[in-house]
Formats: sequence, C-alpha cells, structure tokens
Amino acid sequence: MRQRIILSLSLAVACALPAASQLTARSMFVFQNNFWVNLHQFLRGEIYRRRVNAPPGLDPASLSEAERAAWASALDVYASVSRQDLIFDPEARRIDNTLAMAGDVARLTGGLLDTNTTAALNAAAPIYRERLWPARQRDNDAWNARAKALVERHETAMAAALASVYHITWPREPYLVDAVGEIGPNSAVTHVGPAGFAAHVQAGAASVRNTGDAPLELLFHEASHASSVEGSIVTMIEDECRRQKIAVPPNLWHLMIMYTSGAIARRELADTGRPGYQPYADRYNQLPPAERSAFERDWQPFLDGNAPFQNALHDLVRDAR
Repeated sequence: MRQRIILSLSLAVACALPAASQLTARSMFVFQNNFWVNLHQFLRGEIYRRRVNAPPGLDPASLSEAERAAWASALDVYASVSRQDLIFDPEARRIDNTLAMAGDVARLTGGLLDTNTTAALNAAAPIYRERLWPARQRDNDAWNARAKALVERHETAMAAALASVYHITWPREPYLVDAVGEIGPNSAVTHVGPAGFAAHVQAGAASVRNTGDAPLELLFHEASHASSVEGSIVTMIEDECRRQKIAVPPNLWHLMIMYTSGAIARRELADTGRPGYQPYADRYNQLPPAERSAFERDWQPFLDGNAPFQNALHDLVRDAR
C-alpha cells in the first residue's frame, strides 16, 4: 500500500464509462472493471517480468507471427512507459485516468494519449482481449462483487469511525476503484482521480493479499490517501511534533493510516460477527518494531475509547521513532 500524492465502490457494469452519477445509496466508492486499465497494467507487468527474467504472462510462442510482431512492438513502447512511477509521475497518472474513462471501446481514438502509447495499446488489445481478458474480466467481476458486499455492510460504520479518529470530513466526490489483475508489488495504488472523483484506486484483484475480508481494510486505507484526508493526518502529526519540539518521523503519517485502518476494520468485523480478522500490518509485518510498540501502547487505547485523543497523539509522536 504505497501512496503519497493522494492515495486508495457502487458496482459499475464491467467496462462501462464510470461517472459520479452512477453512485447509489451515497456510497463512497464506484467500482469498475476496465479493459484498458487492465491491459495497461499487464503490459507494465510484462516489462517488469522481462527485466527480472521471470516467465512472461503471455508466452510469445503461443502467438502467430503477425501477433508476435504486434506484441513485441507494444512491449518496446512499454519499456519506456513502465519507467513512470504510478503514483508520483504526472504522465503515469494521466494515462491511468484517461484509460479509466475510455469505456468499452474496441480501439482508443487518437488524441487521448501520446501517439506511441495509443498505438501500443491498440496493437496489443486484440491479443489481450482474446487470450487473457475473459478470465481476467471474470475474476475482476468476482472481486468487485465481494468488495461491494463488504462495503454495503460496513461502509457507514467504517467511515464514521475513521472520520472521528482523524477529525476529518470525507470528500464529497466518490472514489473510483478499478479492479486490476496486477498493480506492481502493491496491494493497491491510489492517486488523484479523473474529474468528479476524489481519487483513483487500482486494487490488485488477483493478489492473495486482497481476499476474504481484506478488501474492507484495503479500501479505507486507500480512501485515507485522498489529499484532504492524508493532508489532515500529516498536519496533525507535524503540529504535534512542533508542540513537542521534535523532528517529524518521515513515514509516521502512513504508518498511522496502515495501523488505524486495520484496527478499525478488525473491530468492525468482530462487532458484526466475523472475529479474528488479521490486518495487513500484522499479516505482512509492515510496522517496524519500535513503531508497532508505540501504536499498540499509545494509540490503541485511544481507538478503544480508553484514552484521550491528545494524550494518545502526544505519546505516539514521542515514542514512534
């Protein structure tokens, strides 16, 4: 869950053009299953696999001569595209957002992206659509359905609890959530979204990390990376460090999002009859020992309602270093 610019569902029909007007029952999230976003991330993944000498996701030997030439041409372009950071690079964000709004079209029209990227995607699209997309589309739809069910049951409680903890108001715009087959080494990536959306989340629907009840934590972790929310958390920590005249721990804001999202999801699931949820931070040892100890000792009592906010924040900022 790596995010810093602004990081991240109502179920949209697969590959339908997403819009805030699709929002039902005031959900924070709009789900979609977009062909072009998935193709884009798959091509990036192929370049990574080529770089580390891993087996390709699509064996070129299975293609005809013409298909191999088209596929190789697309990968040549993506050797450059894949160097763009998915979160921090403005062009990478523009590609993601443009493709997310492209809808279920057979070919991308000119002018949406640069000429080379458009040509690469159009060349690869028929091959990916025939050989890989049916299974990926099915699995993404299944992931979206499970995530939507979790959101429908727990969204109100999760949103209220996290808003209270962080002293924030959630964005008025919904979050666009694209289920994707791969998203690099991350469980999800979130950045600034297309117009009308608070942020654009790309969730790794094929990741074993994102199964069971885990999407509930994942989605609210990602939602906490919207600029207004993440900014409030960063400011809260910086202000407390200033009061104590100590240096700001550079990653404490993200560790707070990680720990708090997991703790609130665990409590909400237990309160509704599903005890035993293990947050990402525990399952994958994502907190350094000193910071973990500080969160458990200083922050968890506040989350449990047994300590005042200001005391908990004071002690956490002092100890998590």
